[in-house]
Amino acid sequence: MTTFPCSSKVVNGRCKVISECPRRKHSGISWPRTLLGATRITKCPFGSNGTATRKCDGKESWLPPDLSNCTGHKFYDLEGALKNLQTNKTQLNSARYEFDCKGNLANNCFF
Repeated sequence: MTTFPCSSKVVNGRCKVISECPRRKHSGISWPRTLLGATRITKCPFGSNGTATRKCDGKESWLPPDLSNCTGHKFYDLEGALKNLQTNKTQLNSARYEFDCKGNLANNCFF
């Protein structure tokens, strides 16, 4: 009888072929079991909107997640402020701020 090395996982003395990536939590996302070679798409982690993706690679199991389509909630506040500035709905007025003797904003001095 010829035996071959098990290139997967040995379970109860038998070679078990692994055909999926296991459940894992990474980057604030719980990634479910996924078939080898497939890409999983899910919601971005808490505090952001969009979709995150992660590939289950047959050689290295899970690859790092791609969070490039996730946008933090604070960004939307900045985006709204920028739109208001661009449409002249907000005016920058230095008279609204109290300056100290060095020309710095009081309570926010950076020197």
